[in-house]
Amino acid sequence: MLVRIIDNEDVSRFKGLLEFIDAAIDSNMRHYASEIIEMVEMGKEEELMEAMLRAQEAIRAMGIPVENHFKKIYRESRHNVICDYKISPLAFGLICINANPSNKNVARIQIEMINKLLNK
Repeated sequence: MLVRIIDNEDVSRFKGLLEFIDAAIDSNMRHYASEIIEMVEMGKEEELMEAMLRAQEAIRAMGIPVENHFKKIYRESRHNVICDYKISPLAFGLICINANPSNKNVARIQIEMINKLLNK
C-alpha cells in the first residue's frame, strides 16, 4: 500500500519553512574543508577526503543526518572553480580527529582536543 506523505501543493505551501530550515542548517556550516588542508599543512587532498569519509561514517553511525554537517559547494580559487565542502564545527572536529596523526600538526590538534575534553 502506498502512502502519500507530501504532495506538490504541500511543498509549495511549506516552501518558506523549508527554505528557513535550510538557511538555519547552512548558518551552522562555518568552515570550509579546504581550511583544514591549509591549517595542518596536509600534503594531499586524498588525506582530507579519507578523514572526511571517516567523519561522515561517525555521524551516520550516530543517526545524525550527514547533510546537516557537510555541503558540497563550488567556489573560485585563483581563477579556477574548485570543489570544496562547507562543514559544521562538529564535522570540522571529526575530520581533525580522523586525520593522519603522522602529520605533527594533526597530532597536535588531536592532543589539544583530548586535553580540552579532559579539562587539562
